[in-house]
Amino acid sequence: MSEELTKEVLDYIDSHDRCVMATSKQDNPRAASVLYTHDDFNIIVHTIAGTAKVRTVEVNPNVALVIDDQAHEGWGQTKTLQYIGKAEIIKNSEEQQKAAELYGKRFPIVKRYLTPEGLATDQVLIKITPERLYFSDYSKGMGHREKLETF
Repeated sequence: MSEELTKEVLDYIDSHDRCVMATSKQDNPRAASVLYTHDDFNIIVHTIAGTAKVRTVEVNPNVALVIDDQAHEGWGQTKTLQYIGKAEIIKNSEEQQKAAELYGKRFPIVKRYLTPEGLATDQVLIKITPERLYFSDYSKGMGHREKLETF
């Protein structure tokens, strides 16, 4: 992947703060709109312990995400980023603290759920590591899509 495309996609990820996260458990798909932050191409989602997202990820880590512009500028300017990857509940305290700091920086309200030791016990951070990314930019032509291959 070119440095130019890498920068364009990371800027796109950084310019948004919500996405749709799709999971599946025993052939029962579900999708939820979630707030996110990121660490490079890894997406970090904050949720509450025991939610359907958490229960599903625990048994099937395969997820899909879509970050999009909702066609605010019209179809000719639409951009979307599709993720296919693996989700994991962050349990390592060092990684959890780093993710919590990134999330708290982007969404200051989350800081009240942090303790000196990390997250409050009813809070969960999920990391989605991409396996395949598809970036569509219709300003470069209707249906223009690029696959990012460095994962």
